[in-house]
Amino acid sequence: MEPNHEHQAEMQRRHQELRVRAEKRRSITSAIVSEHTPSETRRLVQELQTHQIELEMQYEELLLAQEESERMRQQYTDLYDFAPVGYCTLSARGTIQQLNLCASTLLGYERATLRGHAFPLCVSPAERPKFYEFLQRMLHQEATQHTELQVQRPDGRTLYVRIQGSRLLNEDQEPLFRLALFDDTERHNAIQQVSASEARFRKLFEKSRDAVCLVKGSTYIDCNEAAVRLLGAEHKNQIVGQPIGLLTPEYQPNGQRSAELQQNILTQLQWQGSYRGAWLRHRFSGEPIWLEVVLTRIELDGEPLIHVVWRDETQRKKAEQDLAASEARFRTLFERSNDGMLLLQSGRYIDCNEAALRLIGATSREQIVGQVASAFTPEVQPNGRRTAEWFAENVARAMQEGSLRCEAQMFKPTDEEIWIEAVLTPVRIPEQEPIIHVVWRDVTERRRNEQRLQEGEQRLKTAVRAANMGIGTWDFATERFHLDERGCQMFGWPLPSADLTLAELMQPVHPDDVERATAELLKAAEIGSLDVQVRVVHPSGEVRYVVATGQVIRNLHGTPERMSGVLRDITERYLANLRLRESEERLQLALKASHAGLCHLELATGVLHLDEQANRIYGRPADAGPTTWEDLSQRVHPDDLARVNAAKQHSTETQEPFSEEHRVVWPDGALRYVETSGNVQLDGQGRQVRLIGLLRDVTTRRETQQQLNFKNRLLEHILHNMPVVLTRITADGELLEVAGAGLRRLGVADNVLNGRNVYEAYPKLTNSVNKLLSGNEVRFLGMPPRREGQEQIYFQNYGFFDREQNAGVLFAIDVTDTQQANVQLKAERDFVKSLLDHSGDAIMVFDRNFYITEWNQRAAELTQIPAEDVLGKRIFSDIPAFDRLEFRRIAERVLAGTTVTEYNIPFKRRHGAYDATFVPLADAEDRVANVLGVVRDVTERNRLMEEATRLRLQREKEVLSAIMHTQEDERKRIAEALHNGVGQLLYASKLHLDSTPVDETHRTAAIGLLNEAIKATRTISFELTPNVLEDFGLKSALEELCKRIPKHNLHVHLSVGELPPAMPRLVETAAYRIAQELLNNVIKHAHAREAFVYVELQGNKLHLSVEDDGCGFDVEKAREKRGGIGLSGIRNRVGLLGGELTIRSRQGLGTTITVELPLGEEVKKRKNSKP
Repeated sequence: MEPNHEHQAEMQRRHQELRVRAEKRRSITSAIVSEHTPSETRRLVQELQTHQIELEMQYEELLLAQEESERMRQQYTDLYDFAPVGYCTLSARGTIQQLNLCASTLLGYERATLRGHAFPLCVSPAERPKFYEFLQRMLHQEATQHTELQVQRPDGRTLYVRIQGSRLLNEDQEPLFRLALFDDTERHNAIQQVSASEARFRKLFEKSRDAVCLVKGSTYIDCNEAAVRLLGAEHKNQIVGQPIGLLTPEYQPNGQRSAELQQNILTQLQWQGSYRGAWLRHRFSGEPIWLEVVLTRIELDGEPLIHVVWRDETQRKKAEQDLAASEARFRTLFERSNDGMLLLQSGRYIDCNEAALRLIGATSREQIVGQVASAFTPEVQPNGRRTAEWFAENVARAMQEGSLRCEAQMFKPTDEEIWIEAVLTPVRIPEQEPIIHVVWRDVTERRRNEQRLQEGEQRLKTAVRAANMGIGTWDFATERFHLDERGCQMFGWPLPSADLTLAELMQPVHPDDVERATAELLKAAEIGSLDVQVRVVHPSGEVRYVVATGQVIRNLHGTPERMSGVLRDITERYLANLRLRESEERLQLALKASHAGLCHLELATGVLHLDEQANRIYGRPADAGPTTWEDLSQRVHPDDLARVNAAKQHSTETQEPFSEEHRVVWPDGALRYVETSGNVQLDGQGRQVRLIGLLRDVTTRRETQQQLNFKNRLLEHILHNMPVVLTRITADGELLEVAGAGLRRLGVADNVLNGRNVYEAYPKLTNSVNKLLSGNEVRFLGMPPRREGQEQIYFQNYGFFDREQNAGVLFAIDVTDTQQANVQLKAERDFVKSLLDHSGDAIMVFDRNFYITEWNQRAAELTQIPAEDVLGKRIFSDIPAFDRLEFRRIAERVLAGTTVTEYNIPFKRRHGAYDATFVPLADAEDRVANVLGVVRDVTERNRLMEEATRLRLQREKEVLSAIMHTQEDERKRIAEALHNGVGQLLYASKLHLDSTPVDETHRTAAIGLLNEAIKATRTISFELTPNVLEDFGLKSALEELCKRIPKHNLHVHLSVGELPPAMPRLVETAAYRIAQELLNNVIKHAHAREAFVYVELQGNKLHLSVEDDGCGFDVEKAREKRGGIGLSGIRNRVGLLGGELTIRSRQGLGTTITVELPLGEEVKKRKNSKP
């Protein structure tokens, strides 16, 4: 408690004023006495003596009242200073005039510092308008006002404070504001944490890729967007509220009813807690889908729910069905194929179809199945190869290449010769010998046709040879090309014939034609015909042009076998066409190069012919046909038509060339400029035949000229209206032009310096001018000489050397204001840097990319890392000490816009505790660009808070002890008064009634009433102060209390464990009073038949529990109820003793109330010291 020196000084001042007035009165009295007679004087003396005695008595009463007032004021001061609630008084302007210790601790300042301090400065800047609005409400309304604000402490912490305030008037009738402050930070943070937890669950639920639903009972109560998409719904309301069997068919594919299977699954889920299986249902569109369903039983707020996850298994189910169908199709194809099909494994046939039996002429499968692969074949094939070896090689090649086609000679059982085409396809089965799928086709007839075809080809070759053409053949099976003698000559080979690969065939082909020729060959194999022209380079270097045409020849089954064709040398014809084409191209190139169009007017017929470019110039389609001048002249601008006609007429009359320019209006309204030149063409007799003209679109040239004129005007306006200067300098340094509005600030007119030498006019720019005139670009800041009485002028200059004009060009713009602003900005940055370096807090700043931009001296001291080692580096990747997961998460939260404060952070290299606050700093676009970190040493603050907390707890305990002792003393006094006063009077009334002659009936009734009154008085006296508690302890007092409760009202069972011999009186009395109040509540409200009271010692705590089998009650409503002194009084008593109160109650199931009271260290020591 602080001594009130001001109050003592005020009292001394008043005593001095009272003494002065008394001295004045004494002097007046002396003067009056001298004017009266002795008798009057004696009378006055007697009256004065009497008055003096009265004054002394009043003074003694005043002293007693003053001592009582001082004691009450001191008690109020103690209660005010050490109250667990912050109190403060503000002036009308918001200045703090008075506050208690809790308020100063809450705001984070010393109390002496806060007196006279503006309270809004303690409020977060964003919350200050809200606080001023709160002051206005208190100023204009009588009722108590409430608000919640963010308080910014000097250590960087932000607290959420609930404030109650009201208005009062001081002695001068000026308004004051009395505020009560409550720390609401924990509740606010808890609300935020709960909201964040709910948001995380909701995000996990909504963003899950799997379809997720919640089921209550047998109804969907929620689902995510994935579930909506999976079922093809438009919104979740189509699912939520629907039964769990929504969109389920009546029967599942296994034949079981869906409803019965669903009930079985729910039963299994009830016993096992989870279920996983497949389920068929439909989308809202009716499309069936297979789902993998995962069910999990969960509880939310004590309510059972089912968490359902769906995954689409339709594709997998469909793949399984397709595989089974594929196997069935293969077996059907195998059995019903018209081609002979066989399966070969380990060199023997293991299966065959009916077509294979018919093809080979067998009557049963046993004739083929089990036979070796070379069965029904001659020992040697017509090509001279042994059949068994040749077939084994083909099987090996098929295994390597994946498939193989071959032809073999075979014999039916009737010895009839047949030719079989066999297609071998290996089928690899894991962990088994590979199976060869063999397809047989009868190609006997095709082989005979091929023989006849070869004979026909021989005759064809004879005819082609007579026509000087070459013949070529491409065998698709061997992929080789055959050329006859004439074909070899065309390709520069002096050979009678050649059998070539594709690479060998393309060797003499011109390199630029190889790729195209190869592509045409491959394309011809697909489409069935070939027509390609290539260049062939002979060994002598001569280039010949060869055309190849051909046709694909197919076998009886329609399979391409080869391509046959002819080769023709067209070199002479090609060169003649090439020369003609080149002549035409040169003319077109000349016209295109000049972007000109050609036209000629037939003077006899009036028909006008225009080429493609001429049509485009006049806005006509490029392929438009001939027209007349009358039609075309409609597109000439009306203002130019007369001039064009005059030029045309003058040329035809004088036969002189014409040249003019006119405007053409296109159909879409576009305006084009056309330049025309031409002449009249004469025939052999000198007569005019046609007028030939050359047209050029000069629109771009005209627009360029217009743009150039515009830029010249723009430059002129800039020079005359903006603070710029244009300077042109010759190569020898002569100033050609110096102009611009920027000269006005220097007091110089335009072009006054023309003709002067640049080195004389601008001596300070010698180096820059030399660099400019040497052909380089220059950029520099220039400072002309300062005029007397004027500020320094700055010009930002840019210059380049124009080689076409052989002159340097220099632009200068007045940047005086910008330069001055930069100087001021630098000064401000230096000032801020000084503030940061002298701050007692460690301050650091890093940007969005985690590069450190600020690091003051205090930060270097705390981390023992100098500023030069961290500035410009990334805080996490370049400084290992900060590369921690929790630091990265804090940075991500702050960059997302959240202010983060961490409390009581230790430093490995520094002793003490530190608070760190990280604040997002926004840029001009209100985006987080930087993060400000402030670290403050709070070691001393924590020590003071712990000391204040200890003192507060000690004071509360003392106050509680005084209150409870006072209550018990008052109860004892009332009990003694009832026993000695009311009880004695009732007993005397009974004795008087016994001795007074009264009717016996009335005496009996009156004595019965008196006995009841005496019994009730003794019961009240016992309940107010049970002497048995003081004399015999808690156990005996509780036993006596239970005995006094009538059995017909409530049957009480008491169980008391071993208690220490001497418990603190405060705890013992509190336990008794709590048990007494709880039993009274059971009798009044519970309507119970039985109650159980348990008392035992658990560790260093006294455990008291009262249970009943009554009707129970709503615990939350009981907490909110403000009236009565039952549970509320018990809760307050337990809280003051530092104990815990637990209430468990359900409607119709009774109530259990448990209390735990700490006993203190002395009882614990005595308990532990017992043998």
